[in-house]
Amino acid sequence: ESVHDDLTVRALSIRTEAISLCLCALDLIGFFRADVQEVIRQVHELHPELQIVIASTHTHHGPDTLGLWGPDHKTSGVDAAYMRSLKKKIAATILASLDHLKPAALRTTAVHLPGLAKNNRDPEIIDDELTLARFEDTENQALTTVAIFPCHPEVLWETNPYITADYPGYLRDEIER
Repeated sequence: ESVHDDLTVRALSIRTEAISLCLCALDLIGFFRADVQEVIRQVHELHPELQIVIASTHTHHGPDTLGLWGPDHKTSGVDAAYMRSLKKKIAATILASLDHLKPAALRTTAVHLPGLAKNNRDPEIIDDELTLARFEDTENQALTTVAIFPCHPEVLWETNPYITADYPGYLRDEIER
């Protein structure tokens, strides 16, 4: 019905003497391999050496990029025009990340957050570990932080009528603050 909070594409590019790598996160339910390969082809036109990983937060409250939620069970819910625009934005975000490379050091940590996540399908299986990788400049100031928390982002359930990045968006916003 409307947008509760914005969905984003985030890219982190890392370059060493041995590798050029970009990690890209999408606030989407998913992104098929063919779509990933199309974005990679666009980027490789300018940076053929760049290795690219594209992952989705798996929010259930974004546009249908997988064909799951069409008007009926036989009709895809994917909007072709949106997908074309999205792929261009993802490629542009990756390319822009290459323009902002800075010397950095890496710090990592992992903490357990018991009681925060739950598993409705099998309550005995829970991964409650938050893993963080923080890239710092030469003054030990944060440049960016990568957060991994394996909780299914469908907190608002099927009754939510709004576009939202769900908890990954709020976690990201809090880390950036």
